[in-house]
Amino acid sequence: MANYYLTLPESTWGRITVPHYDALDAGSGDFTIALWIKPAAVDEARPAPTGLVAYKIADIDDIGYGLILRDGKVEFRTTDASMTDCVAVSTQTIPFEKWTHIAGVIDRDGYITLYIDGQAAASTPCTLVNTLGNESYFGIGGREQEWGGYNACYWGAVDDLRIYKKALSASEVAAIYNHGGGRPYSGSILEGGEASAVFEFNEGSGTSTADSVHGIDIGTVSYCVWELGGIPFHSSTELIVYLPNHGYSNGDFVYVSWLNRVCCVGNVTQNTFMLYESLVGNPIYFVNELTSGYVQLADTSQSHTIISGLEHLEGNTVYVASNGRLVGSFAVSGGQIAMPIDATNYIVGLPYAMKARTMRLELPQAQALQSRTKRIHKASVRYVRSVDGAAGQEYDNKEYLSDLHAAYSTQSDDAEVLVKGGFAEDGFLVVRSDTPTPFTVLSASIGFSVDEPA
Repeated sequence: MANYYLTLPESTWGRITVPHYDALDAGSGDFTIALWIKPAAVDEARPAPTGLVAYKIADIDDIGYGLILRDGKVEFRTTDASMTDCVAVSTQTIPFEKWTHIAGVIDRDGYITLYIDGQAAASTPCTLVNTLGNESYFGIGGREQEWGGYNACYWGAVDDLRIYKKALSASEVAAIYNHGGGRPYSGSILEGGEASAVFEFNEGSGTSTADSVHGIDIGTVSYCVWELGGIPFHSSTELIVYLPNHGYSNGDFVYVSWLNRVCCVGNVTQNTFMLYESLVGNPIYFVNELTSGYVQLADTSQSHTIISGLEHLEGNTVYVASNGRLVGSFAVSGGQIAMPIDATNYIVGLPYAMKARTMRLELPQAQALQSRTKRIHKASVRYVRSVDGAAGQEYDNKEYLSDLHAAYSTQSDDAEVLVKGGFAEDGFLVVRSDTPTPFTVLSASIGFSVDEPA
């Protein structure tokens, strides 16, 4: 199955609309909306990602919900029928031209939480007392005006929209992000369980898109562009392993070194086989070019959802990584933790931060540059075999960082960020990674300005 996504161009005011039906309505209960976005840098009038991304808002009184970009920050905004507003706004900004996963969760008995790339980015107590339900359409992109035209348009790419009539937990949102997308929806725990509506945008052509849960071709695609590819971690074709006389059978479980995970063997021939998530799971997709690696039979009798033997970490919050991906953070109680997924191999430990900081900024033949006030305003970090990460400047013992959104690859890649903060004498560039995932910095370049003496 080919994996497509949709681009909403600025030149055509692209948009996606779905007529009202219950699966998209937040109503009076718990609710979650999640999707992948890649904002486009279209003109200087928008120095940061801006616009209505996904929303279901009544035309007159604004009752409903919406995920919104405003000057690069993400907002999850809700207004109920009693005109009570409840809004979660991120402090971090998201970049142009990079895939980012965003999710908004409503827990009526707790909080409204905004997630960015599987991590909680903002949270506020849920004060909603009435319904968010309305008869309006669901939209991605600009909102239609009564006098014609559209406003607050989001320009860029979207993929894999999912809506749940429940409040997903932090670990479930992290699992969706780590799971990636581009594969047929199956309602597995790696996808947050059964959703109320899913739009995968894999049609590849035409002016309509289907809800995979209900099997109905209900969404209208207007002036958008279908593009092959999609969100991180997946390719447009299934991975087929060529290994002459391998001896494996359908249903065997093997450890795959280049994926760093246990997979199920399927579609076996004498010299080839495909890899699947589980006995009844989806095929594995792979993007990178392989130069080395191995496959070996795995013992799945030792899989776990409960990890014990952690008495020495009692009361601490630990991170868990499995199959090369972050599962989430968990509090140790009774010497054990409970995970939302069944893991054959895993790593458990206390969180720590990797931090790389340059020496003070200096240029050959410059006159006393170190003692002059300067500001780093942009940075480009080249990395390989890395996940997530952030970069920025440091002064007065404070870091001003922006997310790099690195996606794991055996090929090097560059991430550019606009650096926050002001002027200082040191000119330190910092690269940091706070999650138990690899990060290798190959090089960094910066753009800076120097305060000229009067």
